[in-house]
Amino acid sequence: MPTGGSLVFTSVAEAFFTYMKVGFIGGLILASPFVLYQVWAFVAPGLYRHEKKYIVPFVFLGSFFFSLGIVFAYFLVLPVGYTFLLGYATDFIKPLPSIKNISRSALSSFWPSVWFLNFPSCCSSWQRSASLMRGRWSGTGDTPSS
Repeated sequence: MPTGGSLVFTSVAEAFFTYMKVGFIGGLILASPFVLYQVWAFVAPGLYRHEKKYIVPFVFLGSFFFSLGIVFAYFLVLPVGYTFLLGYATDFIKPLPSIKNISRSALSSFWPSVWFLNFPSCCSSWQRSASLMRGRWSGTGDTPSS
């Protein structure tokens, strides 16, 4: 958004629902460590001891790269993208970005950045889980930990 720019809303409840959507997504992001812990507490008793040691680095790296993807999109992708796209404005074509369109484009730019930065850790975990499953299916796995 250029300096001194403003947003408009074109329906009565658009600003309210944009605040609600941003609050909901922000709450999901802030609550994700607790949710991940709950998932871990549910899954951990069923894992073998050697499987548990591979999960912990994946969770920490996944959380780190998720946060890094959001920061990357917010501080690099959005300013460059908005500057480029709003550069097409002329005296005849005036940009009037609405809150709905700006929030939608911002959120849609976060996910590709997050997935791009998480891709290496996902591939690594998939490779490790495949090698662990081969041992389990062939009957060479050890006993479950308690």
